[in-house]
Amino acid sequence: MLRSVQPFQKPSSFDRKKVDFHRIRSYQITDADLSWNRRTIYAFSSDANSMELVDRCNTRRKDESFLNHCLTNPNSRMVLFDDDLKPLVLTSAQKRGPVTVAWQPLALLKLDELKDAIPMKLNAIPKGLMLLGIKNDIPYFAIDTTQWPQFQVKQENSAKFLNLRAIAGDLNRSEGAMLAHAKTVLDWQRTHSFCSNCGKENRVAGMGTAFHCDSCKKEHHPRSDPAMIVLVSKGDRCLLGRQAVWEKGRYSTLAGFIEPGETIEDAVRREVWEESGIQVGQVAYEGSQPWPFPRSFMIGCLATATSDEVKVNLDEMDDARWFERSEVLKALDGTSTMLSLPPSFAISSHLIRKWATQT
Repeated sequence: MLRSVQPFQKPSSFDRKKVDFHRIRSYQITDADLSWNRRTIYAFSSDANSMELVDRCNTRRKDESFLNHCLTNPNSRMVLFDDDLKPLVLTSAQKRGPVTVAWQPLALLKLDELKDAIPMKLNAIPKGLMLLGIKNDIPYFAIDTTQWPQFQVKQENSAKFLNLRAIAGDLNRSEGAMLAHAKTVLDWQRTHSFCSNCGKENRVAGMGTAFHCDSCKKEHHPRSDPAMIVLVSKGDRCLLGRQAVWEKGRYSTLAGFIEPGETIEDAVRREVWEESGIQVGQVAYEGSQPWPFPRSFMIGCLATATSDEVKVNLDEMDDARWFERSEVLKALDGTSTMLSLPPSFAISSHLIRKWATQT
């Protein structure tokens, strides 16, 4: 059964410049697709079940009239980030309840009071301002308040700046994905003010999602650091490791950055060997998750070990060991007295649960 009956039909003579991708709203999505997405979507990735995907407007970010339409739209909204890049959110009265973004009208920035701000030129976009995209015809922006000293932010009882990692499990997926996008790019803006090619100061481009150097004409774009994260198993045992700074009894899947010139599979085998001394054979891709701390992209895998003896590299981790499936199932149910696992919003939790509950 199709959930949408308006698939995009590519013209017979396809000219990318003549296609308004902004208006491509619906796709053919089957029940099987949705079922697959339910098990592979984690915090910081949009909920495909709701179909409320944000249009990032990548084909319109060099359109000056579009920029000014978004800036002057009375419905435009913004999310604010403080000095530590914590977003302003609305919290529940309950200790662990739903958390939502405290969206503010963009008009509060009073752009019209800034000299020559409106209409804004593409080469005059200030730092600390980025267009996240459009959702349900409403433009959404992210604001780094450290770049807007004239804008005073008042925290109220229910609206507070909170650490994104701490609230990840309480956000809905759509807003979680928008906050991950915003935090990653704003953090990149802070750390890439100068051109890596010639050293001159960059200016904002791409409506906040790129930098341009007027001196050497080089464009800079945010990069995500790819990292593999893997659940290694052999029979009814799985390999988990821990860092010394974690609470007692906390273990998780092994992870590490993918190095230049490596495939995902090669990185899995290398990292597992370097950290635990375990050799890995088969590697299977399972899913992925953006991880905005600060700019990682987690590639989740399941792998099969071909050796048994663990030799922990203490320069890499505090401990690594095999755990029986029965103990992992207890930890997932919260009844284990010796093992605690990562929070459910993390892809590592999904990998562990997928292995532990498979028949």
